[in-house]
Amino acid sequence: MKRRTKKRALLRKSITIVLAIAILSGLSYTLGYSHLVTFKSLSITGTQQSSVISKSIFADSHTHIGQPLARVNLRIIKKSVESISWVKRASISRNWLKGNVVVKIEARKPIASFLILHNVTNYFDSEGNQFATPLPIVGLPIISFASDAKELRLAAAATLKQMPKDVLDGLVSMKVASAKFIESTEHFGGKNFVIRWGEPVNFALKVKVLRILVGLPENATARVFDLTDPTAPIVK
Repeated sequence: MKRRTKKRALLRKSITIVLAIAILSGLSYTLGYSHLVTFKSLSITGTQQSSVISKSIFADSHTHIGQPLARVNLRIIKKSVESISWVKRASISRNWLKGNVVVKIEARKPIASFLILHNVTNYFDSEGNQFATPLPIVGLPIISFASDAKELRLAAAATLKQMPKDVLDGLVSMKVASAKFIESTEHFGGKNFVIRWGEPVNFALKVKVLRILVGLPENATARVFDLTDPTAPIVK
């Protein structure tokens, strides 16, 4: 009697396992291979340049409307979107109820512009990243370079990256004569003055010295602060 009861319990357990596997297999097929849950639409937020994002995503032949939603490769979409220079980061997810892929964009925020070859405008963000945008952005400080050498752009990027927010906010323009000679025009207290940074090293000290010099009464009419050597600044 006990042996029969044990066999029945084992049989019921086996049937339960088989049914569970069958259900899971059915769900896997439904989500992964059938067209019951398909990729119906693309939702893009965080940018007004949705057409640019959409074009980048569908340029991949493996991503198309109508394919099983589970087979849409989110990793490939993320890589494609984040390869666009003005996209800082992207978050990709599926909406199973609506059958769509949701793309949330965080765009880079430009703080200055400059011209590259053929008078094409590019931009820098506060982290020193260089990027282009689909549409021009007006009203930004302009950086001018003595040449198109990459080291000059890297020096400008390093300078911008180290600038505190209030100095960035006051930035009017920047000139990069060489990787070791950078100067900016700043607007503070209703007036403009020139800061000669030299090269982008010892920047925290240079900013500290600048704040002290600007605050001195005897420098109220000064228009140039040369911080090339922060231990021996020159005020004119």
